[in-house]
Amino acid sequence: MLRRMAMLFSWLAIALSLQADGNLTGRLMYRMKARTHPYAQAEIHAVLQPLCIRTCPSPLQYTVLDVGGLSHARSGLAYLKQRPDVETAFLEGYVTLCAVPTDPAYVTYQEALRQVNLPAAWDISTGSVTTVVAVLDSGIRATHEEFTGKVLAGWDFVNGDADPNDDIASLHGTLVSGIIAANTNNAKGGAGVCWTCKILPLKVANAAGGVATSDATSAIVYAADNGAHVINMSFAGLGSQSDVTAYRTAINYARSKGCLLVAAAGNNTPYGTSNEGYVPCSQPGVISVASVDSSNTVSYFSDYGSTVDLSAPGENIYGPYTQPSSYTYNTGTSFASPIVAGVAALLHSYQPTLTHDQIEDLLKISACDRGPVGRDNAYGYGLVDAGRAFYFLQQNLFPISAAASGKPAF
Repeated sequence: MLRRMAMLFSWLAIALSLQADGNLTGRLMYRMKARTHPYAQAEIHAVLQPLCIRTCPSPLQYTVLDVGGLSHARSGLAYLKQRPDVETAFLEGYVTLCAVPTDPAYVTYQEALRQVNLPAAWDISTGSVTTVVAVLDSGIRATHEEFTGKVLAGWDFVNGDADPNDDIASLHGTLVSGIIAANTNNAKGGAGVCWTCKILPLKVANAAGGVATSDATSAIVYAADNGAHVINMSFAGLGSQSDVTAYRTAINYARSKGCLLVAAAGNNTPYGTSNEGYVPCSQPGVISVASVDSSNTVSYFSDYGSTVDLSAPGENIYGPYTQPSSYTYNTGTSFASPIVAGVAALLHSYQPTLTHDQIEDLLKISACDRGPVGRDNAYGYGLVDAGRAFYFLQQNLFPISAAASGKPAF
């Protein structure tokens, strides 16, 4: 753990230094000390020979110099810093616009997406139509307006047919699918995490919400064989040793096909219930996701344990419901898991050559630490941070080796 923390702080320090270099305009900004003779500024300009000079109004009183690029700006900065009449001098930086979708509910009802810094990620990627997320759940209401053009042909493992219609009262799978990849920027409803990703709906939950081991494990294999890049499983429970063996066989197979698997950590009250031995979340090769509330505090119902990897918002999460244009809210780790799955899909969309281990590393290393310093049993490595994950990816600030995990190896 100490070694892990040392590596994490090292990566963060590098990230901060690279960020300082990465967002620069190539111009100099400086301000003279009070009561400096006007000739001093003329002397500076004679030495640096700027191509363009701009001044910022009072009370800023900065002078901005375009000296012909970053290398010249660095030399000019060294010159300015050694002058006793210059109060401050620095390389001018910039920030970027953050994408805001046009969906009317985004600003009002989807604070959860801003909690995990998705607008910064959306500036870089909004997904890809070639990225497929398999949703193992209660099915989907594919006629909803949020799923137009989004849903691939799936399978109903409960009834053994090709119609994975969501018939559970809460429309659990419909909401989960909408969180991951609802049509976005279409001025309707809310936003999905991965705007353009496709959903592969695999119905494994019956009308009462029960998920049989044979259905779930068969669906994992089906997803792997039918092009899924990410598999979301928003269900959890204590399994027998035979159940665990079946899940591990399916999980191992899916990972061998390149799939990244994400699962809900489970909801048991009172807070403090361990999910050790749960399937599928506590199994090696699965990213287990706990829930936090709107203040980023672990939710009262969220299970904990040494196998919790990440946390994400899971209370009052907004998404599609029964009718083609109706929406609802729901609460649970079931709705935290698809946020992480969606971020993983965004990363895959942006750089499809990333392995599942590399994406898992990236999500953990870039997470915003919560609770005790370092990984803990409530938040895992912390709150998923989509914007930081993309920054770390662009700056190559993550290990290439397999993910450091709290779970034992196979």
